[in-house]
Amino acid sequence: MAGFREGVIAGFDHVRDILEFQLPVPEDEGKAQEARKKNRRRAFAARTVYAVLFVFAALLIFRYVSEHWVYSSYETVASETRTDNVSSYRAAGGNILRSSADGVSLIGRDMQTLWNTTYDMDRPATDVCGETALVYDRGGSKCLVCGKEGVIGTFQTEYPILKAAVGAAGNVAAALEGTSGTRISYYTSQGELIAEIAPGEEEGGEVLSFDVSDAGRQIAVSYVHFSENAVGSRIVVYDFSDGSADDHVKYQSTYNGILIPQVVYLGNDLALVRENGFTSYSYDGTVIGEKTFEDEIVSVFDDGTNLGFVFDGGEESLYRMEVYRMSGKLLSECAVDIVYEEISVSGDAVIFSNSSEAAVYTTGGNLKYRGSLSEGALSQVIKLGGNRYFVVTDIRTELLKLK
Repeated sequence: MAGFREGVIAGFDHVRDILEFQLPVPEDEGKAQEARKKNRRRAFAARTVYAVLFVFAALLIFRYVSEHWVYSSYETVASETRTDNVSSYRAAGGNILRSSADGVSLIGRDMQTLWNTTYDMDRPATDVCGETALVYDRGGSKCLVCGKEGVIGTFQTEYPILKAAVGAAGNVAAALEGTSGTRISYYTSQGELIAEIAPGEEEGGEVLSFDVSDAGRQIAVSYVHFSENAVGSRIVVYDFSDGSADDHVKYQSTYNGILIPQVVYLGNDLALVRENGFTSYSYDGTVIGEKTFEDEIVSVFDDGTNLGFVFDGGEESLYRMEVYRMSGKLLSECAVDIVYEEISVSGDAVIFSNSSEAAVYTTGGNLKYRGSLSEGALSQVIKLGGNRYFVVTDIRTELLKLK
């Protein structure tokens, strides 16, 4: 028995010496001490490397399990009865922006009110970029820019607002219904007029879409463009950096016969969502990606970094979701089997919902949850972080934790 034990120990020591890259110890005592020092250093280095590899492997396994874990139920963390059915909710920098005709407030991750302010708007609408939010009166003239700490600025426009967009820096672009057609006015968060943009005759005056870059230095506008009896789009990017041209035009491009109903800045890169795909530009106007689809686009979304598209799923599923990087490279693809009325994005969660249930997917194409989320008619679902979700129904707002 003792011999067997000694053999096992010797075998273990031999394997350890191999793993720790040990040098043979010579019989000469002087040389032996130097060899032992080198072996100790080698053993320390080898054990450090193995520890790092072990931690790295554990993190990879944890990430894989986390990404592919499917929740099957939920618990209610907090709940409040709704006192109205007209408030609108949006994700804003990890919190919830609640807006209505008489005021706006920011709700934290534990459903506590971080701040609130009152106003009087007939048709309030919102736009959010990072932690910066804009509340404006559609058809009116009031604008309110706010951030994580509260209201940054309020102002009024000269003409009624058709649509408005805000950048992370707080600058606001507003399409106004002027006496001579639509114009776009560009303001600071305090309402100081930076520039007025009037479309040229070749644009026909009709604005399809516009957006503000995160840094607030550019505005991209998609105009209706007529050419040879075909309706297309003309894209003009205006730059307000130092040294820009008098007309502020940075670059422009014409798409004959192709409508571009949506332009969106992801960071400071620009995505043009065409009827049949998308084209993306860098800040300086260089094309960095392009993709054309054969199937008809049902819905479009973005997570602030990537673009997502929903198509008919054909015989295999109800829908098919594809997520692309701005370079045009496919990031993920998955089947979506829920008849949805709303689609929203919060962080890496793409949430499809109808009045009775919701399905949560990651932008990586993994299903996280499918089923009901609360009593009452479901209207909005917003991810707050981790496995916590803010849910709005016709009777209450709730903070839920998926299990």
